[in-house]
Order: sequence, then C-alpha cells, then structure tokens
Amino acid sequence: MSFTSDQSHVTSLDETAVASYRGVSVLAVLTLILGLASALALAHPFLWVLPPATLVIGWLALRAIGVEGSNLTGRGLALLGMALAMVFGVWAPAQILTRQAKIYAQARVFADEWLELIRAGKLHAAHQLAVMEIERQTPGTDLEKYYQESAAAKSQLQHFYEEKPLKLMAEQGTLATYEYLGGDGISPREQTTEHIALLYLMRYPEDGREREQKIRIVLDRQELVGHREYLWHLRAVNDPNRVE
Repeated sequence: MSFTSDQSHVTSLDETAVASYRGVSVLAVLTLILGLASALALAHPFLWVLPPATLVIGWLALRAIGVEGSNLTGRGLALLGMALAMVFGVWAPAQILTRQAKIYAQARVFADEWLELIRAGKLHAAHQLAVMEIERQTPGTDLEKYYQESAAAKSQLQHFYEEKPLKLMAEQGTLATYEYLGGDGISPREQTTEHIALLYLMRYPEDGREREQKIRIVLDRQELVGHREYLWHLRAVNDPNRVE
C-alpha cells in the first residue's frame, strides 16, 4: 500500500499554511498602546508629546505592513491607535486653552474693577484688594479714618504706592486710560491658589504728549475648599519691561 500521494498532499498543505501565515506588526501593537496612553496628555502639557509620537510610529507601522511581499498584519490596530492619538492630541490643548481663556476672563473682571478704583482716586479701597481677604475691612468701613488711625495700615498704604508703576498710576488718576493686552501666564497650582498675570497698556499725558507704559497685574485666585468659588487678591503690579 502506497502513501506517496497522501504524503505529497499533506506536505503541500503545510507549505501553503506557512506561506499564508502573517504575523502581527510589533509597531502596530505599539501604536495602539501609545494611542491609548495618549489620554494622559489630558493630565499635563509635558505629555503632549505622546500623540505626535504615536502618529510617527503608526506611520512606520503602516509603511512596514504595506511593503510588497510583507507578511505583517495589524493595519487596523495601527489606524485605531493613530485615531486615538489625533483625538487626544486635539482634545488636550483645546482643554487647556479653554480653561486659560476662562480664567483670564475672570481675572480681567477683577483687574478692571481695581483699575477703576485707581482712576477714581479711591486709593484706600484699591489697597484693600491687595491685602488678604481675612485682613480686609468690612463693607461700609470708613477707610480713610481706618488708615489714619492704624499706623500699620498707613505704613502699608504708603509703601504700596511708592512702588513703580503704582506711584505713577495713582498720580495720573482719571488722566490715565488702560487697554487690556491679554493674559501673560498662569502659574502651576499651589494647593488651592493660582497666580494669573495680565498685561495692560497705560496711556497718560506728560509734557503735552501722550505717553505709554506697559503694566503687568498679577492676581492670586484661591479656590474655596469644597466650593466652586474663588477669592481674588492683587498680588503685584509691575513693569514687564523692567529688569530687576
């Protein structure tokens, strides 16, 4: 009894199976893993590098899979990973920029109100916004009398308006106008407090000419624990062009 024909058939099947076997691309798998990890870009800007790195590796995976005669699979994995990277790559900066715009808008409301106090010559009330909430006088307090009777408060007030450019701002009063130029940075959160810097352009008359002075106003925003409310405090006013 001869088995030659059967053996030949089995051998042919084995060779066909080997020829048709295609392994999964390691780069494609890595692309999917990095695509999922790209969600971490939502946590911190330092991790924004993940989405573009995923796209580069995904492109390399697709290139390797598409080479003529390649025995690799995983195109779907690579495309899925790249899609996730693109979603998170757009979502992460959009989330940060939206939050920044919201904070700058809130900060500007406080800064504009403070500048109006300076322009109106209400220097005592303006200084009150530069002290911590717990140290401020209650609404209705005669601030002029308070600063006259408190040696410590009077000293703080004098020192406050001796600093540049605050001295110039106080002297100019309603003669000065202020144009909002935009946000100048938000510091990393320190527990419940963030520092927000805004830029303004001050215009004022001097020797018959209009002068300009850039102003940086730095505010503290402190979140009330357990609430979605914030306390605002004027941290500093300085010249952004001045080198200390």
